[in-house]
Parts: sequence; C-alpha cells; structure tokens
Amino acid sequence: MIEKKALLIHNPTSGQLWTTYKPENAVSFLMEKGWKVDLVKTEYAGHAKEISFKAVKEKYPVVISSGGDGTINEIIQGLAGSKTILGILPVGTTNVLAKDIDIPSNYKKALEIIDDLNNEKIDLGLMNDRYFVLMVGLGFDAKVMNDVDSNFKKIAGLVAVVSTTPISMLNYKQANTSIVLWDKTGKKRKIKQMAYQILVCNSSTYGNSVKIMNDSQINDGLLDLLTFKSQDRFNFSKDLFAMAFITKETNEEFCEIVKASKIIIKTDPPMYVQIDGDSIGATTPVTLSIKHKCLNIIVPKKITI
Repeated sequence: MIEKKALLIHNPTSGQLWTTYKPENAVSFLMEKGWKVDLVKTEYAGHAKEISFKAVKEKYPVVISSGGDGTINEIIQGLAGSKTILGILPVGTTNVLAKDIDIPSNYKKALEIIDDLNNEKIDLGLMNDRYFVLMVGLGFDAKVMNDVDSNFKKIAGLVAVVSTTPISMLNYKQANTSIVLWDKTGKKRKIKQMAYQILVCNSSTYGNSVKIMNDSQINDGLLDLLTFKSQDRFNFSKDLFAMAFITKETNEEFCEIVKASKIIIKTDPPMYVQIDGDSIGATTPVTLSIKHKCLNIIVPKKITI
C-alpha cells in the first residue's frame, strides 16, 4: 500500500500567461482525498532537480511535477533509479509525456489519476550524464529551441516555436555526422552522412503530435535513432513540414529509423543539442544509452505501458 504523501514541485514560470491553474488548488484537491501534500515552488533553473534529490532522500513516496516537460526533465534527474513515484500535472507550455501516456490536460482529471496511484516503470534515456524521458534532438530542432524567445514562448506557446522555425532555417547548414551505434541485437554499426537533423527518441511521440513508430514503446529497453535523408535545405524543410503537419508520423521515404541500446554521435561542425524540448546550451559530441525501467510513474488505469 502506497502512502498518500507527496511533494508537489511547481514551476511558476511554466505554462502560458492566461492559465487559471493554481498549485494551491491541486493541494486542496488531494488533501480532500486524504493526501498529505507539501508544496514547493521553483525559484531558478535547476531548482526542481535539487528538490527532487532531497525528496528521495526524505523518502517521499510520490513527487508531483506541476509544469511542463522541462520541469519533468529536471525532476527525473533526482528520481531516476529510486522508489519514489512521479505524478504528472501537465500545466506547462508543452506536455508531450502526458500526451504520450494519456494523462488529460485538464488538471482536475490528472489529479484523479494521481489519486488512483496506478504506477508502472518506464525507461529513461541517458545523454552523457543527464537523463531524458522523451528525446534528444541534435541539429535544426535544437537550434530552433535555442533561438526561440522565452517570453514569446510563454505568451504564444507552440506558436512561438513554429514562427521561429523559418528564421532559424535561414543560412542553416548541414553537418558531417559520424554515428556509432549498438543495435537491439548488440551488433555494432557505423553511419556517416551529411545531416540537418538527428533525433534520438525514448517515447513514441515527438514534438506535440508526431508518431515515431508503431512499435515504439517507453519501456522496450531501446532508443529510436532517426536520421533524415534530405540532402538539401528545400527537401529537408518540405519533409519536416509534412511530418509535423500532414502525416503526423515518420515516413521511411525521408527518415531512416534504427533501434539501438547505445549511440555515440560526433559532428563537424558541432550541432546544437536539445533535451526533452529544451535547449541546454550543449553541443555534440554526445553519448546516449538507455536505462531500462528506471522510473516509477503514475499512469491511467486503462493504460498498459
């Protein structure tokens, strides 16, 4: 029996300006259901990571992320490999993980799922020494996230990202990439090509709606490496637009997808890197691996991961 005790970590800078959600309302809701809830609001970048480490040390059974995917990414740094369970309140600008595991955007419905305490173990990816739950993007998408204005994103959400994309594309050049990977059988493989974009995904959803592969799962013990075949700016832009807004899924016509347990990526020149949708100021080279069933997470009862 899991004790109904939680630390709710709220990121006040997450989400869009007009949201009516208040973390105090979430605390009241859960307390009415018999929970003991402590609320902490983050004060600076990296604070949620520090709080989550402390929560594990203090043996909180549940830590609730009140924010978006960026907040979750900070929290999992402390929760990875522990017994503490992650609950999700998807009140950020982007909530891809919540969408991927069918947690509703309505925070009251999400709280009902947390109250059920139905939990599963999922994989986490590891890029160098940092965990990720969704994906790592190298190249163009990371440049967009680096270029987008944070204040504009807070007002306009995904519209800010989309509107920044054409600007980031101007004068954007390919990089000479060298990839070494170990596939699902453990066989080593090398890939060398010019590329605008590389994706390494742990979940089955990229961005807000693009399906990676029908057999992609967040607990299969493998990463999905996507390399784009486009060798000129026009076709890359066309393929990216089609994937994001028309097909809503990857297509072997313009993407090669390989399942791997470990990946080493080097590029010349260095590529920007984003992790779980946020620019982290990093560039290639990177080493990526998978940590199988490394995180306990609350999911809807109808969902089997």
